[in-house]
Amino acid sequence: MYDEEFKKGMLRMLKEDEEFRYAVAGLIGLEDIRASVARLQDSVAKLEDSVARLQDSVAKLEDSVARLQDSVAKLEDSVARLQDSVARLIDTQTKTELAILSLRKEVGVLANNFGFTLEEIAATKLPRLLMDEGITIRRSDIRLRHHIRVDSKEREVDVYVKGKGRDGKDIIIIGEVKGRIDRSDVKRFDEAFKGIDAFKFIFGHTIRPEAEDEATERGIRLYATYM
Repeated sequence: MYDEEFKKGMLRMLKEDEEFRYAVAGLIGLEDIRASVARLQDSVAKLEDSVARLQDSVAKLEDSVARLQDSVAKLEDSVARLQDSVARLIDTQTKTELAILSLRKEVGVLANNFGFTLEEIAATKLPRLLMDEGITIRRSDIRLRHHIRVDSKEREVDVYVKGKGRDGKDIIIIGEVKGRIDRSDVKRFDEAFKGIDAFKFIFGHTIRPEAEDEATERGIRLYATYM
């Protein structure tokens, strides 16, 4: 502890000695500067730590963006391959449709040139088609627009013939002829001839996919001119 005389002497010197007073003030200011510098250094250290964490976050973000870009590139490649597959499928379908249309035109020309009806074309192809079913018939036995009795009613059927199955037993074959076979044609034909035990078929230029499903459910065969 400083004694009173020392304190009084210091105060007197501060009042009377201008040079001493400035020296003391400078020393006091230096300590403040040192304290400020220390605080500044602490703030800088904290800022550097924050910058380091920010840089780490940026690095992780850049890595995530790189992985995302890679995923997008793979997705774009998959989409491109899918588009190419769809294009090839459409091209194949178009070629198939054109081929069927061309075949229909050729059949039409053949019918016009030789006076064939669609029923006659069906009769020409029927022996071979039925052979695949294990049924044997003679071309000369086929009757077109033939009348039969169904549930005590007389009905006209486009194609009628008797044949033999694989077991050698007699079997009746009846068929309808349509330009384009739709699901409604299958339903109508099945309902009209439910009362007769026979192998049933429908013959046409083209077959709609939904007609095939309906025919399978009802046990009716569908044949087309291109078969």
